[in-house]
Amino acid sequence: MVNLRWYDYGERLYDPQIGRWHVLDPMASLRSWVSPYSYCQNNPISRVDPTGALDGDYWKLGTDGNPVFDHTDNINDGKIYNDRGDGNYLLLPQYSDRQYIKGRVDAHTSSGPTFNEIGGQITKITEYDLANMADPSKDAVFTKNLDYVDGSDFLPNSPDADITNNLVSDYTSPSGKGNSQELLYTWHDHPTGGYFESPTGSYKFTNPDGSVRTMARGTAETAMKGSFYVVGNKGPTPGKDKGQGSALEITIEPRFNQVHLINSSEQKVTMPSNWFFNVKEGDR
Repeated sequence: MVNLRWYDYGERLYDPQIGRWHVLDPMASLRSWVSPYSYCQNNPISRVDPTGALDGDYWKLGTDGNPVFDHTDNINDGKIYNDRGDGNYLLLPQYSDRQYIKGRVDAHTSSGPTFNEIGGQITKITEYDLANMADPSKDAVFTKNLDYVDGSDFLPNSPDADITNNLVSDYTSPSGKGNSQELLYTWHDHPTGGYFESPTGSYKFTNPDGSVRTMARGTAETAMKGSFYVVGNKGPTPGKDKGQGSALEITIEPRFNQVHLINSSEQKVTMPSNWFFNVKEGDR
């Protein structure tokens, strides 16, 4: 503005002489722990705020359970966050890692019904030159998908059908290089829908016409070789499917089009799998 030396950001006016806005952030209700008059959460060195509204690459769940775009920080870092529903956000894996998992799950379920699970982990690799270990500028930092040994038993609820965290192979640096590794995510699928509560009870299947049949275990095993699908319980297995330390767990249920992102306290955010696998920074 003339004489006042204020900057017009569209949403509100900024006074660079005191480093503050003169009006409330129009999205202040979404971040109650930050002053509604602050600029870039008091961090103008690493953040930008081109509109005067809230910063960040965040989505939240709408009333119908589908993610709704919330706000962006306009920083091209590829990071996507989803609100747990309580104002806390969980970071999704980067797009290329999600696409790798999608390919594995699609291939696993394309050959028909199966009880056995597949899975793996996403690891952050910091690779360094052994001859220049004191110079971190030469380090290469990237993520790597590492596969677990698949569950192998065809029987429902058998321990052998469950995925275990045994790697097919670990990452090995090329000659002259060393590395440090940090676990970011573990993941596995529930190809039949959910989990089973009783290994000896009856099982429910849906026929191609949508009708539901209840049958004994032996009959169910035979049916799995045909065109039937198990109607399992939705959701992660309580007490089992959860993050490890700071690493998050990703439980995928293709039958229900659901992905669960879960921390070590079993707090989770559930989202449509087609959105989880395909959303990119900049999508709206």
